[in-house]
Amino acid sequence: MIKQSVLLLTAFLFVAGSPGQTPKREVTVAAAANLGEVFQVVGPQFEAATGVHPVFSFASTAQLAVQIENSAPYDVYAAADVEHVEQLEKKGLLVPG
Repeated sequence: MIKQSVLLLTAFLFVAGSPGQTPKREVTVAAAANLGEVFQVVGPQFEAATGVHPVFSFASTAQLAVQIENSAPYDVYAAADVEHVEQLEKKGLLVPG
């Protein structure tokens, strides 16, 4: 339950944007394949709570990292490990924090 709440909050922060901006009505989520079951539950809950439709792309964490390196337009990256996230951060390919 805590993981679901954190994921919902994280996704909400990405969708909400800056004050004065119109929120997006869709959020693209790159998620590790082993998180598929969780996101199938969290996705509809997030949409019901926010009115924002999540669009998921499931693959291995490494495959998703390569997609991000090649400018894939994801709003949220849910990796199965921290190593790939750290590598993308070092390359300046993720929003800080």
